[in-house]
Amino acid sequence: MEILFRYIAREFIRVFLACLAAVTVVYLVAHFIGKLDNFIEHRASLTLIATFILLKIPRLVYEVLPIVVLLAALITFRGLAMNSEIIAMRACGIGLSRLLIPVLCVTTILVGLILMNAERLVPLANQKASYLADVALKKRPHILALRKNRIWFRTGESSFCNIQKVNPDTASLYHVTLYTFDADFHLVSRMDADQVSWDGKRWVTDQATHWTFEPSGDIASERVLRGSFPLVESLDEMINVEKSSREMGYGELKDYIRILKRDGYPVTAYEVDLHAKISYAVISLIMVLIAVPFSLRSTRSGGIGISIGLSVLIGFACWITYSVGLSFGYAGILPPAAAAWIGNALFGMGALWSTLRVRF
Repeated sequence: MEILFRYIAREFIRVFLACLAAVTVVYLVAHFIGKLDNFIEHRASLTLIATFILLKIPRLVYEVLPIVVLLAALITFRGLAMNSEIIAMRACGIGLSRLLIPVLCVTTILVGLILMNAERLVPLANQKASYLADVALKKRPHILALRKNRIWFRTGESSFCNIQKVNPDTASLYHVTLYTFDADFHLVSRMDADQVSWDGKRWVTDQATHWTFEPSGDIASERVLRGSFPLVESLDEMINVEKSSREMGYGELKDYIRILKRDGYPVTAYEVDLHAKISYAVISLIMVLIAVPFSLRSTRSGGIGISIGLSVLIGFACWITYSVGLSFGYAGILPPAAAAWIGNALFGMGALWSTLRVRF
């Protein structure tokens, strides 16, 4: 049985790598075409373009794993069936579990590797891509999110701004501090606001405190301001600054949620995304079970196109159900854990039931 295990695992890995390479190439070409105008506009070098495109691979591999596993399982099982190897297994009294276990074992290892990739490589690649897009491509100062997502950036020749939280839904910035320095880097003024909102044209605040300082460092004046807040970056730029949950690893996002809870910010959407980081990877195991009943419909000839088409449609339906579950979680209709796992539970039970009904 060890020989059979190794043989099926090897065939699945071979097909998986071929499918992954094909999907990756198609995506990167499409991504390059989509960004071509931007590259031409900023006269990007070939080295910069290649680096920028390649940095998309870690995120891409995480996102396409379920569909690639589905295709690989379909092709592997159908290949065994078309070569009459399934018939030979039946004749030797080998059950369906002997066929599934190698593929499930390999997929489980892939899920573990992809979670490690999402935890380590994806955040680093996204940060590097963001830096290249700002500095190397668009030739503008890079806005950094440092120390638990607190944002620091230069907003003028001698001014720096610190923002604790960006909320795109309400077009608001929280705990904003604006520092102004002189030529010798001595603090000239400081302005604090608990909340700054975008009114469509400019940033405004209900209340901000403005201090000016003497060269000695003593406070020269203090006054309360309302209305316009002197921040020149637009709402879109601020939204791009906020590090999305997709760009954080599981541990980083978990720590960020703890900080937001401590400071009293809403965290429902982040909690949904936290659970989704695990549930999305687990979809790959469900895809293996989905592939079984359709790829083994006939162990003789024909039906490959129909089997693959039906399975891809079911995989797409699984994705839609998964996305709807997340939407319910974002809206607060379902608890975060339930929202992230309900699609997996429904299709997992359906796939398991269909697999158990296969006559092997």
